[in-house]
Amino acid sequence: MNKDFDEMKERVEMLFDQEMYVDAFKLFIKLHILNPDDKQIVFKIMHSWQMIENDKINFAPKTAEEYLGRGLALSWNGKLNEAMRDINKALTLNPNYDFAYKSKGMCLFYFKKFQEAIYEINHAIRINPLGDYYEKVAICYEGLNKNEEALEFYNKAITASPDNNVLWNSFGVFLSDKMEDETGALEKFEKALELMPSFSDAEVNRDSILTDRKENDPKP
Repeated sequence: MNKDFDEMKERVEMLFDQEMYVDAFKLFIKLHILNPDDKQIVFKIMHSWQMIENDKINFAPKTAEEYLGRGLALSWNGKLNEAMRDINKALTLNPNYDFAYKSKGMCLFYFKKFQEAIYEINHAIRINPLGDYYEKVAICYEGLNKNEEALEFYNKAITASPDNNVLWNSFGVFLSDKMEDETGALEKFEKALELMPSFSDAEVNRDSILTDRKENDPKP
């Protein structure tokens, strides 16, 4: 991430510490859209929303982004029907909101409506073909036990976003768990670590395969 992103993170942490939860919530949503793989930001969104609810703070969304933000917070708290209403409102306000289509697709995924989820996420891809969106389609195909289709979309994901270490790691997990392709998985984990040497998830996944191979190698 760039300097502006880091400055936004510092500012939003200050807002949160000052108990300005609505302002912090709105800014955390902006950060999440910029970097959806940051788990700390997701946690902060949920925490901010919990404080808004606990303190009975009035939060009336006005923009597509604010409706989406509330929808995401509700979905992560298991309130999927309410989340869908907010995400649909976001799309009414902005019919070309690709991140909202992706988010709607993931809500449908949690309902196990995989085919409908694919439809919505493909809409996001037509607007903005990001690797993250292709990966989400791949995950939906996994839910349908269509591994060949999932493989196709994992390949599209890393082609669209070749510098995304999280996608390479996810692809490796898929190859190892679903395709029994340890060699291919190792290549993906190594690529993830090349892009981010401190990426612990990829390191653990790589080392797990290497350890298994060492234990299963016949002794001389």
